[in-house]
Amino acid sequence: MGHINISTHSVSSQFLYRAFQSAQALGARKPVLLAALDLEESALRNPLRRFDMSSISAFCNAASHELGDPAIYDAIGHQMLPQGFSDIGYSAVFEQNFVKAVKWMIGAYHIVGSDQENTEIFGIEKQPEAERLIWNIPGVASPEFLHIVFANVFHFGEMLSSGRFQTVRAIYFKHSQPPHFAGIGTTGATNHIPCYFNAPQSYLEYYPGVLGQPNQMENRGIVSARKNQRADFQPIDHDTLSLARLSYYYLIYLLDKPGLNLDAAAQSFQVAERTMRRKLLAEGASFRQILENARRDTCQLYFLENTRSLGEIAAKLGYSELSAFTRAYTAWHGNPPSRDARSPRALAA
Repeated sequence: MGHINISTHSVSSQFLYRAFQSAQALGARKPVLLAALDLEESALRNPLRRFDMSSISAFCNAASHELGDPAIYDAIGHQMLPQGFSDIGYSAVFEQNFVKAVKWMIGAYHIVGSDQENTEIFGIEKQPEAERLIWNIPGVASPEFLHIVFANVFHFGEMLSSGRFQTVRAIYFKHSQPPHFAGIGTTGATNHIPCYFNAPQSYLEYYPGVLGQPNQMENRGIVSARKNQRADFQPIDHDTLSLARLSYYYLIYLLDKPGLNLDAAAQSFQVAERTMRRKLLAEGASFRQILENARRDTCQLYFLENTRSLGEIAAKLGYSELSAFTRAYTAWHGNPPSRDARSPRALAA
């Protein structure tokens, strides 16, 4: 399972791993989900892996059965909202306006259609009475997959608006209505969004003017720094990346999650630990230093965000104690983080 069927969509491992973690957070048991996927968790952490609709359908069926809810997909889409820089797409929260943020967030999943081209996932259509984000990926997508994606996009927009304006007026799907469909907007939202089926296209219909709304959380420093990391912006290609750089991409999405050691990374890349250590050494790198680089770079993003306590930043970077973070930060910058927190120097670092 997970081999790409070119007649259907495929998604990055980050998408499926985020959905997998979201189902767990809602109460699904990890062994049951992994058995349905016929995978080890290490495979989901591998940034080179892609998965087709058979994997998505197996996951969705297992999650709905585990949670006793055949329409759990709105809750999964809501739970998938990024909460920190090790969650795929979180940097989109700081884009210039509403539509740029939404397109960046969903683009970070690297969903590819049957033509295997990196088509923009959503096209934009603006009319005087409404604005639309139209599903733009060719090929066959399972209804469950589209429900998760559209729910995720809807809830992300609600997070951006923070109640300042209404976002989605209605959602249209090209496929027929599945049995037991319970809707989108039923989880963590103030309004239940009308959903219609058998439409000519699948799209989210927004109220006029929403897509161009300025983003109150815009932070150009974060966007620039994230682009310098080249995270979220392009599919990861093992033919063009060194093992050291691939390890960096592996780590930046796992800083507050399991898998921050060489043994776990080697399992994900399906090589022996000593083989991976030897290859990194040949590239002039060590796994420990790559981890420190990922933490240091991501720490800069949290300081640019300028909203979290040092204890929360330490946890988000994968440190078990604030004292460990303090020692690492002092080694990076020559002074403790308390001196730079919320200071102009920290924001310019």
